Amino acid sequence: MTASTAVFTKDPQVLRFAEESNLTELQLLYWIGHRLRPSAAHFNNAFSFTFSVSLDPELFQEAFATAVHQYDALRTVFQEHRGIPQQHVLPQPPAQLIFVDFSHEPAPQAAAEKWQQQRVQRPFQLNRCLYDSALLKLADRQFVWFLNQHHLITDASSFFLIAETVLQAYTALRRGEALAWTERPAFARYVATVQQQQSSSRAAKSRAFWQEKLHQRPEPLRFYGRSPQKSSGTVQRWTHNLGPKQTAQLKALAESVDLGVGAATTELRQFCLTATLLFSLLHQLTGNTQLGFVTTIHNRGTQVNRQTVGVLMELCPVLVTIAPYETFVSLLQKVAAEMKQLLLHYRHGASQAASDLALEVMFTFVQRPSLTLDEETVTHKIVHPGCGSERLGLHVHHLADSDSYELYLDLHQDSFNAAEQEHAKLSLQRLIATLLYNPNAPITTATIPWPHTVVKEVARANGCGNCRTRPEYAPPTTHIETQLQQIWQEVLGQSPIGVQDDFFALGGESWQAMSFLGRFEAATGYYLPLGTLLRHSTIASLAQQIETPGQPQAIVQIQQGASETLPLFLIPGAAGNTLAMDRLARHMAPHQPIYTFEIPLLDSKNLPPAEVETLAIYYLEAMQTVQPEGPYHLGGYSAGGILAYEVAQKLRAQGEKVDFLGIIDMPAPGLRYRSWQRFCRAVGLLLRLSATKEEALYLLGRDWGNRAIYFAVRGIKVWLWRFGRMLERFWQMPLKQKWLRLRRAMRRERELAPASRPPQRHDMDASSLEDPRTRALFDLYDRAVRKYLPQPYDGRLILLRCPLGYGRKEVRSPYPHYGWQPLVRHLETYTINARGHLALLQEPAVATVGQILQNVLSESIKTNKEEVA
Repeated sequence: MTASTAVFTKDPQVLRFAEESNLTELQLLYWIGHRLRPSAAHFNNAFSFTFSVSLDPELFQEAFATAVHQYDALRTVFQEHRGIPQQHVLPQPPAQLIFVDFSHEPAPQAAAEKWQQQRVQRPFQLNRCLYDSALLKLADRQFVWFLNQHHLITDASSFFLIAETVLQAYTALRRGEALAWTERPAFARYVATVQQQQSSSRAAKSRAFWQEKLHQRPEPLRFYGRSPQKSSGTVQRWTHNLGPKQTAQLKALAESVDLGVGAATTELRQFCLTATLLFSLLHQLTGNTQLGFVTTIHNRGTQVNRQTVGVLMELCPVLVTIAPYETFVSLLQKVAAEMKQLLLHYRHGASQAASDLALEVMFTFVQRPSLTLDEETVTHKIVHPGCGSERLGLHVHHLADSDSYELYLDLHQDSFNAAEQEHAKLSLQRLIATLLYNPNAPITTATIPWPHTVVKEVARANGCGNCRTRPEYAPPTTHIETQLQQIWQEVLGQSPIGVQDDFFALGGESWQAMSFLGRFEAATGYYLPLGTLLRHSTIASLAQQIETPGQPQAIVQIQQGASETLPLFLIPGAAGNTLAMDRLARHMAPHQPIYTFEIPLLDSKNLPPAEVETLAIYYLEAMQTVQPEGPYHLGGYSAGGILAYEVAQKLRAQGEKVDFLGIIDMPAPGLRYRSWQRFCRAVGLLLRLSATKEEALYLLGRDWGNRAIYFAVRGIKVWLWRFGRMLERFWQMPLKQKWLRLRRAMRRERELAPASRPPQRHDMDASSLEDPRTRALFDLYDRAVRKYLPQPYDGRLILLRCPLGYGRKEVRSPYPHYGWQPLVRHLETYTINARGHLALLQEPAVATVGQILQNVLSESIKTNKEEVA
């Protein structure tokens, strides 16, 4: 029995994960969440530490490496064995701290903040490294240390344990002292301890407690009278520091109130008081009386646990019922009574119960200690990735440096519009003021009227936006829909669920998704991949997918539009991410019909030749089943842009008219490789090479040729500019500093990785690459695009690109026009303000992409009508 067997679900697939994995209960939940959305940054946790002293980057790098050696959690990676996750500790640090010099930027502080914001949104690869650390130089006596970790290996307390260890090691190294390797408690020890406790009678009682707690599930929250679907992961964070004076008043109030639970620590009192504010806020924004949120129990009651780095915390659901005329004090006492019970049982089964209850609200209370270096205060702040899964979160951090509370109010973009966000902020401030003025006042005395007081008005006001209210109940009409409904109601704990209800809008989380898929397969024998719910998130859609006889349809309508309007066909990238096309469609005109394509279900062991001309036939035939005759409007994203280009060529060869062709962020394959292709064919005939080896030879030369061309046209200019700046800075140094810099460069064993530019994102969407079939098809499309030699296009091409350009070295182009200018008669290029290739079809950039596409398409339709007239 492993540490994860506190899971009390009866689902066989879930139990298999729990029994065979060496992850803790909470780690297993986080792992499943990451697997469901591997390209998201929901589980990234980052802090920045600012120093007002001069630092030696090499010594700081060595100090950080010392901490990585001492804490096994930092060297932990996660691998799958027969589909079961296992955590392994590497013998050496998987990555080093990098050095980034912003001191010569016009605005170093702004440049550093932008770099960190972009860096924290990069997803981790679980089998490689789960931390990202960098030292940023802003001035000679101003440095920032950026530390980002995946939640699988860390919690809030761990950040400061690591920071204290790094600062101690750096101080010793700077003094020339030999580092004393202190034995640190291993996270593996904690896992083993939890494992031993699972068979105890106390663990059994706790699991029974949480099983009973599941029957107390509150009604789903309807903020401002509605329950919109979550179509994105974007979260708006509002930060508000209460200051020492107001904080002192709240702390004094927490100490003075009789909680009715006997002795209570100062931290527990402060936790209960601030949690009371959150429950009051939830009651104001929803009108619900049965409320709940998920909180974190830090689980560091022993000296050994306090010195252990890793995710020791446990998630814990907190539930209360608001009575009529509930006062702040009476609600505070209810929270304290609830916490007294929970603290007896949080070690066994609490995290799973928190996931099963799907409360969609998060609350944390964190103590942030003081840090110093050279008797100077080291300030620290959170670097938030801007995304999350909860609809609302309140995080209260007690800053020891200023003895003040800092509040972080997270509001999900799909649940709160701009007016509602402002209302929530004002409501929280009003609650704090009312609580301090009269703790015995009813919580309703602080109520601020809603921006919209009637549900219909709210729905009508947001009907043209991304939020969609929950549809009316629609009962199942087929046997498979009835089966799906029964399993959904068991997994989500809600009844009734209609066939048009969205799984994620109902509060479904990663563990419920895994549980549903396992139960469905056990009941029907029909296997659904993990990502199925992302593409078919209603019972009706799932039933249709399952009941459709024969092969699935190649083309999917993602926006119905008006029947008299010609459709737009969008081809997704090589990974076949139709969700990205769906996001784009939501930002185009409602009257515009839009179709996208499922990736072809080919036999991964017997794939066709990697040729764009062959693959394009699949999309051409599917498109003509919807629209047999032109004029046609089509576009594509990434590799889908190349396929759209070839489909347009084939249509024109058939005598059809193509009025609109758009490509989203994809460089043109170079015509210059035609001679190289002929050479490879000659070599293949001469040496009797197989088609696979001939293709490999061509791609090897083509890829290195593309790298060389990029370097010759653009890369060398960038390199010379950087080298010139370096020489200029070196020349301006005093002679002694020059000598020290040269000595340091000569004895440097490993170069710190400088980067004055924001990190570029990877160019493939990894969210659908877990399946071996999809991985094989992605490789096929990738090779086909790199082999493709396009013919000139006697028409108009719309190119939308990001400022950084397409990043893959084998494909990227050094030209602003991405190499399309010589191929087309008329090219229009639009540069979208996005962080990178993937970010183009993510919020907020996807809104701009959709608006530009729609404007250009509408203009094209209007022009063509005028020409016909």
